[in-house]
Amino acid sequence: MFCPKCGAQLPDGTQFCSECGASTETADQGTVQSVPQPTQSFAAPSQPVQPTYPQGGQQPGYAAPVYGQTVVKKKPPVVPIIIGVCSAALVAFLIVLFTVIIPNNSGVKGKLRHKWSYSASAMGMTVSMTYDFKNNKVDMMGMSVDMEWKVTGDDTLSITMSALGKTETVDMKFQLSSDNKSLTLAPIDGSDDPITLTRAD
Repeated sequence: MFCPKCGAQLPDGTQFCSECGASTETADQGTVQSVPQPTQSFAAPSQPVQPTYPQGGQQPGYAAPVYGQTVVKKKPPVVPIIIGVCSAALVAFLIVLFTVIIPNNSGVKGKLRHKWSYSASAMGMTVSMTYDFKNNKVDMMGMSVDMEWKVTGDDTLSITMSALGKTETVDMKFQLSSDNKSLTLAPIDGSDDPITLTRAD
């Protein structure tokens, strides 16, 4: 038998429904009661339902084509390029500073890197000479000669002069005055007398 109220199946002879508690006396014993059917009807939609997608209505995996849109090209990063150029320039400057500028302008070599002049008169004749250790030139009696020089010791240096296709190297002892305004040069082999030059720059 079935409950006349909720339609639950019950053993025959049951007076009250075990599901809803309603009385079963009004039901015909042994008669199969039909389960009430829903009366609400569902009408089919008049318009087909369009699926909705996330991301602004675009179906996942597809992108709507855009026509007439100007493509903007990305500009190259300017700041990293400037930093790289400045770093390279700084490294180059430091190399020149520590390999050329400082060695050439410090210590004994820095003190010698000036223009030194000598003038003497003998027998009515004036002899003049200028050692330009800064521009690597020797001026003797108005004639300019190329010169290369290097400090070889605490008080010695080597001077190489080139003129008319000939090259001559002279090793000299030198002495600087305490005020660095005069320089005394003398060939180590004693071939000439010492001469004292005056700073001319």
